[in-house]
Amino acid sequence: KGKKGATGLNQFGDDFMEGCAELYRLAIGGAENCGSCIKRSAYPIKEQLLQGYDSARQTTNPNADARTARGDFSTAPTFEQSGASDR
Repeated sequence: KGKKGATGLNQFGDDFMEGCAELYRLAIGGAENCGSCIKRSAYPIKEQLLQGYDSARQTTNPNADARTARGDFSTAPTFEQSGASDR
C-alpha cells in the first residue's frame, strides 16, 4: 500500500495476506471468548454436581464423628461364640 512501483499483483498479495491475518485474529479472539464463557458457565455446574455427590456420600457413608454424634457407638459391642456348648 502506497509503495512506489508496486504492481497490481504485489498489491493483491499484500491485501490477501492482511485479510488472512485479520481472519486469524478474529478466529483466535472468538475462540478465547468462547473458552472464557465455557469456564464461567461450567464452574458453577461442576461445583453443584460435586456438592450433590459429597452430600449423597455423607448421607450413605457418614464419617466416624457423625456416627458417634448420632449414638452409633454408644454401647460396647458384645460377642457370642456359637457352638460353645459342644465342647
